[in-house]
Parts: sequence; C-alpha cells; structure tokens
Amino acid sequence: MIPNLNEEQRQAVYSQARHILVAAPPGSGKTACLAARFGRLAAEGVRPEELLAITFTNRAAREMKGRVAATIGLKEQSLNIGTFHAFCLRVLKETRPGFRLYGRQDSERVLKDIGVKNPGRAADKISALKNALIPPGADALTVLDAYRKKLFDADALDLDDLVIEAAAALGSGAAQKRFGHVLVDEYQDINPRQSALIKCLVKDGASLFAIGDPDQAIYGFRGADARGFLEFERDFPGCAVIRLKRNYRSAGNIVKAAGALIRGNADRVENETLPTRGNGVILRAEAADGRAEAGFIIKEIESAMGGLTSLTVKDAGNNRFSDFAVLFRTKRQAHALIEAFDGSAIPHHYVTLPGATIAEFIAYISSHEHPPDADISGYIEAQARLLKIPKPVFEILMQAAWPYKGARISESFAQYLEDLKLLDGPDTYDIEADKVSLMTIHASKGLEFKYVFIAGVEDGLIPLRMKDKDFDIEEERRLLYVGMTRAKDALYLLSARTRTLCGVESGQSTSLFLSELPTELVPAAIIEKKKTRRRAIQKGLFE
Repeated sequence: MIPNLNEEQRQAVYSQARHILVAAPPGSGKTACLAARFGRLAAEGVRPEELLAITFTNRAAREMKGRVAATIGLKEQSLNIGTFHAFCLRVLKETRPGFRLYGRQDSERVLKDIGVKNPGRAADKISALKNALIPPGADALTVLDAYRKKLFDADALDLDDLVIEAAAALGSGAAQKRFGHVLVDEYQDINPRQSALIKCLVKDGASLFAIGDPDQAIYGFRGADARGFLEFERDFPGCAVIRLKRNYRSAGNIVKAAGALIRGNADRVENETLPTRGNGVILRAEAADGRAEAGFIIKEIESAMGGLTSLTVKDAGNNRFSDFAVLFRTKRQAHALIEAFDGSAIPHHYVTLPGATIAEFIAYISSHEHPPDADISGYIEAQARLLKIPKPVFEILMQAAWPYKGARISESFAQYLEDLKLLDGPDTYDIEADKVSLMTIHASKGLEFKYVFIAGVEDGLIPLRMKDKDFDIEEERRLLYVGMTRAKDALYLLSARTRTLCGVESGQSTSLFLSELPTELVPAAIIEKKKTRRRAIQKGLFE
C-alpha cells in the first residue's frame, strides 16, 4: 500500500477499471497520484516496457521519472515517461529512420524562405491548422502547401508532424503497440491529433489513465480542446470517473477566491475544491503606471527578504528568492519588468526559451563532421564556452545534457540534439536556482510559489483582446485561474492606470475579472509612487 494518499487519490491509484478519468484541481496532488499509479503497476509485476506515461513538458517528465525511480528502485532510463513529441519521435525512429527533425526555429526559417512576412505568426497558424483538424482558407492553404513541399524535399518533419505520422504508423500496424497501460497527464490540454494517437494506443485492450483539470485548459490557441476531457465518458463507455477535491497548496482564501472566479465560466463541470490550509494573503493593488507596478513588486520582495514591514510578510526569515514569481499575460510585458529587476539587487531570471540562440548552437555543433568521441556533457560545456554562449542559454544546454551524463558522443549525441529541438519555454525553469522567476502565466503551469505577483490584470491584457485573433473569454478566465492557483501563501493582483507596451503608452482599465472576486476575500490598495496606501483591508487579514 502506497502511504500518504487521501481517499480519492487511493481510489485513483488502485482502481481496477480499464479506463479511468481523474479530475484533479490545482494543488490536489496530481503528479503524485500519476506517479503513484505508475509505480503501483510496476511494483505489482507489470513490466516497465509495458507502461507508458505521457506528459506535456520535459520538466514534468523529469519530475515523474524521479518520483517513480525513487519509489520502485528502477533506473530512470528504463522508464517510458516523456512528452508526446518525445514518444512519437521514438516511434518514428523505428518506422522512418533517417528523417530530419525541424524544431520551431527551423519551421520559421522555412516560412521566411518562401516569402512569409511574419514567420512566427504563420508557424502558429500552421500548427493550429494541423492540430485542430480544421480546413485552412485559400491563403493559408497556399502557404501550407509550400511549407509542406519544403519539408518533403528535405525529408523533414516538424513537431506537429511527429504526432500525425506516429498515429498513422500505429494505426497501420507499421509500429508495434506494446503498451498495456497508458497514462496521460494534463488530459484537458490534448488536441484532436493527440486524442487520435491515444485512442490508437489503447484500442486493442490497453488501459487508459487520464488525469487533468478542464478548469486549467489554456492552450486553445495551439489547437487543444478540453472537450476530450469533458467527453471522456462518451469516448470510453464504462470508465471510472474520480474527482480529487482537496487543495494542499494554496491558503484557504486563495482557494476560495480562485473558485469564485472560475465559477464565472458556463462551459464547465463543477468540481468543488476544498481548502486544507488556513488563510494567507490576497491583495488587489492599482499603480499609476507600469513602472510604479514594477517598483511595488521589487519593494515587496526586498521587504520580504530583508524582514522589513510590508503588506504581507509574516515569516521574512524563512524566504528565498525562488519563493517569488512575477507572472504576466504576454511577453510584451516582460521588458519593463526585466528592466526594473536589472536595476535592483534581486537575483532573477526570465523563464523563456531563447530559441534563436539555441538554434544557432545546434547548427554550429551539427556542422562538425567528426566530433571527438568525448563525454557529451564535457563537450557541450567546452563548445558553449568557446562560443561565449550567454549564461541563461548555457544553463539550458547543460540541463538538457544532464540525462546523458557519462554517455559518449558516439552513443547519444544525435538524441541530445533532438532533445534540444523538443524544448519548450517551461522546460527552461530551473527549480534549483535561488532567483525570482519572471514568466508568462502559460509558462507557470505546473509550478508553485509562496508569493505570486500577477502583473497587468487589466482589460486588454487579462482578458487579452487582439484585433486579428479570436477572443475566448472563458479561456482567459481559466488562464487567470491558473495564475492565481500558483500561489501558496500570498497573491498580488496588480494593475496600472497607464502602461507602455512596445513603446506605446495607453490608458488602462482594470480587468472585468477583478469585479468577479468577492471583496471580503480580495481587499484593494492604491500603489503610490512613494508609498502604498491600503484601502478596505478586512480585520484579521494578517493575523
């Protein structure tokens, strides 16, 4: 019996149903539950090669591998735990050897070569078209056809092609289906292509264990469709549905405020989340401008780390810089925040993927026809230092090399290069770094921090409104819900009356979502340039 499981988690881990859907709200122990089921199956005699767990980020895969390996005593390398792309790449290595893998930067280069003015936006559009199974318009079809021809001529597949081609190989029998148990994390974020792949994997008798939270479905722009979660019972008749209910992460009032927000969505299944902790602190604060907002964040962190009086700090002596995260809706907001932090003494890092630099590094080391048969980690470190790679990128390169510690170039170098191409922004988060994290809300998914500042909770940012893009108010509400539920002890919801983005200053109004939060749970304050005046803070908030 696996210890430290509550009643609902135990049901999920030990259920004998062939197909199981687990609804797991934030802080409910989703990763622990998934790892425990994988470990339980292995401990009961299911061979590791018959178990497959699919995650959405390499970071989640590493965490799960570590948990399972520590529990059942197997080497991490023997566990089939990885992302959709990593799994599909392995399938295609068996059925289509020799093809070239194009990462995001490769795709944008191809689009630029065929004359597309905005290759980044075009790459997003092509990805959405491929993943959502929707027919493209005439203009998009012309670009898509030219793009596909370029890849065909180069015998290349992009990241979306991996899933499409792997599903086809499994469906035709070209690839062997050898898994008796398939476990899928973040099931609410799968797209129709990934759903088809999963159904192909389990149609011949394998079991499916799917876990996730439709209230955290935030990747509609990538073609993800939470209906796969909501229609699970239709797709897999007779399945067991288990709902985890307890939030062990966030303070009680944070759980309640986030719950009040997400209940504003109509297209959802109610899954009440029960707090297990006492109240922490939530503060809604408005600044004159973006600079004052950033200054307030820095002041609060400095106060927390220095033990000075601040609006929220109760245990300053126990804080580390890594306990703080500053979240924002768009990358356009990052510049002002990074500039403010660069002018402070606070160690910080911007959690994003510096794709161009990594692509250049891949191109450089791939050009070496006869690299020495040295240790991979040592070789990568030497080449990165020779090229004077920026420290943040250097750390990403070395982190990706960690699974190959002790391996020789002749053994695993090609696999290492492919791993670099599969990296996503959230994979660059270094849990060991004692730094304040600056990241988009999307990148924060799956993480937790004692203190969370959400900057720019304003109409036009959260919810984001863009002229040339569809607007989904419910997904925007889910995104703020995800951001709020990253917080363990303290949550700041910040806005500014004016903000400068991309050199253009504009007047801002507070987000409509703030009006949906109960005032008794979320008091308000005005951030002034020299001091902060608290307003309507209820008695007992800091007790």
